[in-house]
Amino acid sequence: MPVKDDSTNPAASKAALDLARSAERTSLKQTIPPVWFGIVISIIVGGLVAAVTAGTTELVAVALAALAGAISARRRNQPAYASDMPKGPTQIMALLGLIGIAFAIITGAKLLGETYAITWAPAISGTAMAVLVYGLSILERRRYISLIQRDDNA
Repeated sequence: MPVKDDSTNPAASKAALDLARSAERTSLKQTIPPVWFGIVISIIVGGLVAAVTAGTTELVAVALAALAGAISARRRNQPAYASDMPKGPTQIMALLGLIGIAFAIITGAKLLGETYAITWAPAISGTAMAVLVYGLSILERRRYISLIQRDDNA
């Protein structure tokens, strides 16, 4: 007696698709970067840029250690997280663009400090970078939320 194949059953296919979408929504909800992480990373990166601009290598080392600590704390406290490494050409280009912007901010602040003796140039460069990184963290959270809402509406 032949075995009946349910692979073409529309109800079973829809149930499987709904289950997959539910699992994807759950995983997205668990991987949304927490708000505190965006704030901490922006402060650390801003401090790193200010330290590089000021030429204080000790503070650069402290900022790098704080960055490693923040990433470690996020991994320890969050049930799931997206990869920290960029994937694909779009993310790699975005990272290279951010590095280029940081380099431009540092160079501009150093020129202001050396040419016009503006002593607060490192603080301005760090603040500008912190605001940029925090803005990017907000965009990242919104991207996750829009993916979840898109799946909820599908």
